[in-house]
Amino acid sequence: MSTTTSQKPSSSIGTVLNDKMVCQYIHRVTSRGIWFGDNPFDYTTPVLMAELALMFIVNSITYYSLRPLRQSTVIVQIIGGIIIGPVILTANKELWGALFPLRSKLIVDTLAGFGITLHLFVLGVKIDASLIRHIGRKAVVIGLTAYAFPLVLGGSIFQIMQHNTHSDSKLGRGLLFTVTLNSVSSFAVISTLLTDLNILNSELGRLASSISMVSDACGWLLAVIVAGLGSALNFSAIKPLIGILVVLLYYSVMLFILRPLVMIIVRNTPKGKPLKEGHFLFILIIVLGIGFVGEALGQHSAVGAFIFGLLLPDGPPLATSLVEKLDTVASRMLLPIYCTMSGVKTVPHTLAGKGPLLIIEESIILAGYIGKFAGTILPSLYFEVPLWDAMSLALIMCCKGIMEIGVYTLLLDIQILDSRLYTLSVLNMVIITAIATFIVSFLYDPSRRYMAYKGRTILHSKKDQSLRMLVCIHNEGDVPPIIKLIEASNPTRGNPLSISVLQLMELAGRAAAILAPHHQLNITPYEKTRYEQIVNAFNYFERRSPANVMVQHFIAIAPYASMHNDICTLALDKMTSIIILPFHKQWAIDGTAESSSSSIRLVNKNVIEKSPCSVGIFINRRPVGGKQPVLMSQSFYRIAMLFLGGADDQEALAYSRLMAVQPNVSLTVVWFKSWGQGTDKNDSNNLESELIMNDFKANIAVSKRKMAYREEVVKDGEGTTQVIRSMENDFDLFIVGKHHELDSKVTLGFTEWSECPELGIIGDMLATSDFPFSVLVVQQPQGADADPSSPSPTTKHLPCLLVLSLSLSQRAVMSGIPNGEEVTRVCLRLPPEVNSKGVWGKSSPLKYSLPLLQLQLLLIYVVTQAVHFVLKRLGQPKIVSQIIAGLIVGETVLGKIKGFNEKMFPLESHDAIGTLSLIGYSLFMFLIGVKMHVDVVLKTGKKALATAVFGLFAPLIVGQTVSVLAGGILAKQGTNTGYLGLLSNIQSLTAFPVISSLLCDLKLVNSELGRLSLSSSLITDLFSVLLVTIGTTLQDAKNISPVVAAFDVGTATIFILGAVFIFRPAMFWVIRRTPEGRPVKDRYIMTIILAILGAGLVSNLFRQYVVFGPYILGLVVPDGPPLGSTLVEKLDTLVSGVWLPVFISVCAMRVDLFAVAWKNDDQLWFNMSLILIIFVTKIIATMLPPLYCKVPFFDALTVALIMSCQGAVELAAYTLLRDYQIINQTTFVSGVLAILFSASLVSTLVRHLYDPSRKYAGYQRRTIMHSRPDSELRILSCIHNPDSIAAMINLLDASCPTEEKPLAVYVLHLIELVGRASPLFISHQIQKRTDSDRSYSENIILAFAKYQKNNPETVNVQVFTAISPPKFMHEDICTLALNKLTSLIIFQFHQKWAVDGSIESEDRNIRTVINSVIDRAPCSVAIFVDRGHLGQSNSAVSTLWAYVIAMIFIGGSDDREALSLAKCMARDMSIRLMVIQFISTVEEEVNELEKKLDSQVLKDIKFNNIENRCVDFIEQRVEDGPQTALIVRAIANETDLIIVGRRHNVESPQTSGLADWCEYPELGIIGDLLASSDLDSKASVLVVQQQKLLS
Repeated sequence: MSTTTSQKPSSSIGTVLNDKMVCQYIHRVTSRGIWFGDNPFDYTTPVLMAELALMFIVNSITYYSLRPLRQSTVIVQIIGGIIIGPVILTANKELWGALFPLRSKLIVDTLAGFGITLHLFVLGVKIDASLIRHIGRKAVVIGLTAYAFPLVLGGSIFQIMQHNTHSDSKLGRGLLFTVTLNSVSSFAVISTLLTDLNILNSELGRLASSISMVSDACGWLLAVIVAGLGSALNFSAIKPLIGILVVLLYYSVMLFILRPLVMIIVRNTPKGKPLKEGHFLFILIIVLGIGFVGEALGQHSAVGAFIFGLLLPDGPPLATSLVEKLDTVASRMLLPIYCTMSGVKTVPHTLAGKGPLLIIEESIILAGYIGKFAGTILPSLYFEVPLWDAMSLALIMCCKGIMEIGVYTLLLDIQILDSRLYTLSVLNMVIITAIATFIVSFLYDPSRRYMAYKGRTILHSKKDQSLRMLVCIHNEGDVPPIIKLIEASNPTRGNPLSISVLQLMELAGRAAAILAPHHQLNITPYEKTRYEQIVNAFNYFERRSPANVMVQHFIAIAPYASMHNDICTLALDKMTSIIILPFHKQWAIDGTAESSSSSIRLVNKNVIEKSPCSVGIFINRRPVGGKQPVLMSQSFYRIAMLFLGGADDQEALAYSRLMAVQPNVSLTVVWFKSWGQGTDKNDSNNLESELIMNDFKANIAVSKRKMAYREEVVKDGEGTTQVIRSMENDFDLFIVGKHHELDSKVTLGFTEWSECPELGIIGDMLATSDFPFSVLVVQQPQGADADPSSPSPTTKHLPCLLVLSLSLSQRAVMSGIPNGEEVTRVCLRLPPEVNSKGVWGKSSPLKYSLPLLQLQLLLIYVVTQAVHFVLKRLGQPKIVSQIIAGLIVGETVLGKIKGFNEKMFPLESHDAIGTLSLIGYSLFMFLIGVKMHVDVVLKTGKKALATAVFGLFAPLIVGQTVSVLAGGILAKQGTNTGYLGLLSNIQSLTAFPVISSLLCDLKLVNSELGRLSLSSSLITDLFSVLLVTIGTTLQDAKNISPVVAAFDVGTATIFILGAVFIFRPAMFWVIRRTPEGRPVKDRYIMTIILAILGAGLVSNLFRQYVVFGPYILGLVVPDGPPLGSTLVEKLDTLVSGVWLPVFISVCAMRVDLFAVAWKNDDQLWFNMSLILIIFVTKIIATMLPPLYCKVPFFDALTVALIMSCQGAVELAAYTLLRDYQIINQTTFVSGVLAILFSASLVSTLVRHLYDPSRKYAGYQRRTIMHSRPDSELRILSCIHNPDSIAAMINLLDASCPTEEKPLAVYVLHLIELVGRASPLFISHQIQKRTDSDRSYSENIILAFAKYQKNNPETVNVQVFTAISPPKFMHEDICTLALNKLTSLIIFQFHQKWAVDGSIESEDRNIRTVINSVIDRAPCSVAIFVDRGHLGQSNSAVSTLWAYVIAMIFIGGSDDREALSLAKCMARDMSIRLMVIQFISTVEEEVNELEKKLDSQVLKDIKFNNIENRCVDFIEQRVEDGPQTALIVRAIANETDLIIVGRRHNVESPQTSGLADWCEYPELGIIGDLLASSDLDSKASVLVVQQQKLLS
């Protein structure tokens, strides 16, 4: 019901027909501020922000208070809700009524329901449902008994109690549901708990996960059947069978229709790339539709979402992308609302005075937990699970979480549970789960199993026994050095190696950890492809050593915090003697530390601490110039073993002696002794060291192997360092033990600067970046002698632990608001009706807030996507589609249908969707602030500054003048003209967020005009804020009070200063706390979101628009990685792709085009005339500065059009003015139409006026072929992957730079734009570098600086960095090539090869960039296909050449350019060049000019250089393409590099029949053949295209 009134907003509560009702005013979204007498808590947005902020604060305090007790997040949040509600706020009725007014319950409960729906969908996506097929008999039996025992025991006690007490049917039904719920152990809850306890991938954790799957499957099966049957029986005359069939049809549609649609998306997602935004929105639309249909069938929307998530594949790319995009908002922001509100709903005082009844209810509830405990522990003991492990398992199964609290809350909402039973159930759940979690954390330690094991070592292994090694691999880069180390470990027939290869992957996008051998893998195709590359490399190594090496492959997917459990378990099962771990740092080509992973370091430290055998940490450094030869090369290994004494050094020596048997290994053992050191006969370690060393020296005397021994006497650690430095160039690998005496003189002073204690004193010193050799640090196992079946020491104090655990900018708008405005009041039933009872109850789902919100969002998304599908082909931006969608859904189109608005958008739903969309807009403005690079303002040139000033002040002055002069006409007609000044201001402004979004849609972000527009709009934004502040302050001082005006300015200033000097330093602290290469932790992200909510609340209190505070906070957040990029990655898709379209559409829904008198409304036409005058003035004024700076006319017009565009910011302003009735519907329509007109017109005109590729058009020759012989060769080298630096330098060096023809190299590092809105182009001066650009391209700068230093007279290098979106990256490349007058642009191919010749990875974005540059480049282009072996000659003909290069010549401009480049390389006498010309034996039409040019360029090769031994010319006559392919394949096996022309769309008999098989057209036919993964060759390929000239 609704009424219209003009009184001050308030709410009232009463009873109507026995229903409790609350009546309130709607359209109260944001307040006007305390100075207007508004209570901010009478408005939905401030109330919701305050509620969320309070929840986050209390939950954070509770979490850190209970962290020593190891409590799960859900339990903490429920406890937080109990603290907020029953404990604190209910004691103060006024405070409770202010923070949690009854009128806000509908919004917060709806938001919570939406949150749990998304969260359970994400949980379902993480779960691999197929794992249930691989569950063993033990887990099935325990799972069935764990489900049946509590069901039978609880049900029996319930029947006895009900029979004896004759309780009412409602209470009995509630208890029956409670018994059923307590029987289930949810897999989602158990897996989350195991992750929190860091035992997910332990033996007990895997068993618990399997058991919970069985229990969960039983529970879901029973729930679906009972729910469908119960709904049908209770609410419908339809037969129960029909109800069940409808539910089965519902899930069948998910399985057989929706799932295949999503799988199509997965198959079309490029390998290694995330989901596209459109695909993500499509899946979200499906989830909303499933939720609504589920609600219509009487099921909670979260149930259908969870089942649909289960049906989707876990892991990358789908699950990983969905988790990354949804998890922060769904699980970290919205889910805590649900859990906290569940705690708030408890009413402990209802338990008082219910003695006998309370005892009955408690007995039935506890019977379920006791049955669960007994049903788990008894079969566990039967299957010989150790007692304490069985007890831990039983306690884990008793734990409850989000699934159970969700069902309890649903039962409360649909009144199956009353407040007392709900409170009792929740309190039991919280207490028992808290106690069980606390006990398990002390009772079960998975490391006991392998720490109590008598450790295996190399030193104590039998000589005739094979050496068993476990090598751990994190990524493909670990493979070559590990194989190199294994190769040096002397695998022979007499002493074979048994290698267990364990690939370690972080658990992401799935809930269950995996530890499985290669043949039992159940992982996604993407993960399998990555894994197969490593398997192939080791298998190739095994095939080359068939009798010496045996390799087994395993994979472990687990959280880093518990990954050591898998490593140690596998080492124990395989009885390995040593585990080889890669060091957490990787070194760059110049010897500096390239990257560091704190997560890998954590794994290494845990393995060292708990390993059942010896451990070796391998610190690999690669030499400058490329990759080491890996697979069974005949390299000679020079190894030094540093011996100081002790068990670890003895183990290291044993491993070194094993290596020394290898013929290609030389071993030198250096024993460091201090002055005056002797042998202490009472020291067993020293005596043992003497015996071992004497045996080694005796072995040297009789052995013919390359072994040496020497002693070094030193005074202190400095002397030790000097000795090691004197050896650094003589050895490739140093081996050392970890533990040494801290008080030894040999290591004196080392402990003062230890960086990596896990390496020991000497190992840490050797791991510093200024040593050139690799290091292996060895440690013997630290095992214990305890009985693994005995309880841990903590269990002795278990009773004490049990006792302990039990004891635990709006100001401008608002200044003109009238005191009384007409508002509408609606009445809502209490408690809020959130979830539908289903169509079986003869009640429309649209009467309930959650399904109604889902259907509203679904309608908006579907209409928006449908409109955009049509308009994007016309070049229209997204905002045009979103506004039109709002017009269609709103009053203009669908609203005219009778009853549509009353059902789809009833009055009581306006505040909910309006508040949620406004919070989404606040987050959007925060992200826009984060993306802004404010430093751009300080570096802005005069052109951008003048453009901004003219573009702002000229239309502002003209608009205000016209408003004053012509506004009198309207005033005479009785029309209020006070709004005209605001209308002029809005039309004159240029918003940075709008311009940034427009340029992204137009793909002009990093064009020259795009950069000018971004800089100008940013300056305009800052000027606008300044002008609005001054204007509103003067207006406030005049209309209200000078004190109020001063206070407003003061509060805004204090807020900005606080953001700059408090919030910004805190953000830098977060950055310092974030390890390099890792994302920012979730708790920091949630703290930032809390700050956003607080900033919005404070803004609303003091007459600023609610987005003011979030926008300011965004501006002070450092953009780019790690913080800015993490915030954008986690929030941007959901905020910009989901929330913002809803906000824009909701704003546009207020427009009713048919409510305006188009012919007779003078105000409408005056508004449109004023808007048009300001628009034209802005265009003219903005054009003047660029024209003055000699910018071409059409380019200047393009800038003016871009700067005149309007969008979301202006729409928000008009909506705010309309909601506060400062403007009427006519003016609101005028403003929205102006936005729609400008956005569509500007987009269309700019696409036709400006093409940035025009300036790259080739009117002048810039090729190698046409360059002068004595001129400098200028090459632009594009680097997108630091791994390609060495290969690129080798290729450049092969071009033979000389003093007569030097080489100018322009290196452009391509970085994807993440976490900022404005692209960056940085010029690095190698000699003059600043701190601001030190963080970018560091390794590239150092590597190419070293290359220039090694060639001082012949090479000149300049390094640049381009940070921009991949789809716009070609602009930076072509612009730099044009400005530097380069003759050639070199790209690295988008595919990267693994060590076994397979494709390791590919980057589709780089392929897009390459194709864009090929079409637009102002010079020649080359694509370098690097197979990783350039510089290691593959030729079997001769070993005299550094490189053997083949140039394949068929004919045409591209081949001529390729031959010109090959000639440059042939100047180097260490390079052998073979030019092979393919001549057709078939007659063909020949272009005489082309034939003449080909002959001319081949002339000097045929005659002038025919005597030169470095150059060979070969003619091959072929009939067709297949014959050409056979010859090319043979050539590939004899060369290091093959140069070919692209010859795109050039047909000839030599390539006939090959075009049909071409996979990568950008390489041409021959280039594609050579780059094929089917070609078994190590030869790299260089494909050349000559510059395209305009005719």
